[in-house]
Amino acid sequence: MISRVSSKPSISADSAAIMLGIKVVCVNRIITAVVRSFLSTK
Repeated sequence: MISRVSSKPSISADSAAIMLGIKVVCVNRIITAVVRSFLSTK
């Protein structure tokens, strides 16, 4: 297990970066939607 992970660090790093990017985009969309709903109600 450890040898496999250490032999392919670039793939795991790329996948982690992609997942982190997707999470950031989703969070940004959720925040903008919440802010717009609050502004529309007020």
